[in-house]
Amino acid sequence: MTAVHGDAPLATRIEQALGPRHPVAAAALITPDGTTLAARGAPLEADYEIGSMAVTGLLYADALERGEINHDTTLGELLPLGHVPAAKVTLAALSTHRSGLPRLPRSARPLRCAIALWRYGTNP
Repeated sequence: MTAVHGDAPLATRIEQALGPRHPVAAAALITPDGTTLAARGAPLEADYEIGSMAVTGLLYADALERGEINHDTTLGELLPLGHVPAAKVTLAALSTHRSGLPRLPRSARPLRCAIALWRYGTNP
């Protein structure tokens, strides 16, 4: 049985949504009343990849609204990227998928990861 941590009802919702092919997952439910966390297959304190474009888009919109960034803000202004080409990419280009950056670097072995996802349901 996969170890479950945090809020039991939220962990049940993770199980219902993902099923047995995705044994490691975490979720956060954020409401005005507070935050509820649950994880299965790894502790709540583990490092997790946030892959949701919706979350990224909401964070981008919130930062724009607060005036912390603008559409022309570049990655190089926010991250210590030096003089690599990605430093010149704007947040607007990232948010609309026009940055020209690959989805995954070659070192991540995207083809191997995609095959593992299709075959075993593992994290791409």
